[in-house]
Amino acid sequence: MSDGEFSFYNAARKHWPTARHQRGWVHKTANVLKKVPKSVQSRIKEMLYTIWMAKIQQEAHKPFRQFETRYGVKYPKAAELLTKDKVEMQAFYDCHADHWTHIRTTNHIE
Repeated sequence: MSDGEFSFYNAARKHWPTARHQRGWVHKTANVLKKVPKSVQSRIKEMLYTIWMAKIQQEAHKPFRQFETRYGVKYPKAAELLTKDKVEMQAFYDCHADHWTHIRTTNHIE
């Protein structure tokens, strides 16, 4: 799991090339919210939380699509920032469900 710090990410890829990479939701949320006006930040934060806390990966697909539909045209930088790492933002679903709580606790959104 990483916040996208590229030197760490590149070193991890070099030493463990087959390891899955989980991007951190805390930093992703903060970065997405920086790309939109304050007036919509609370709604977007709720939507991101819905994606992040989906019980199964398939439940996360709908809010991802809703985000793209609702905000993609008006806030393309925010939408691109979220969707470009879609696979890496959901890598934790490939782990056993018992580990999700730990990953989510480590990556909580405040």
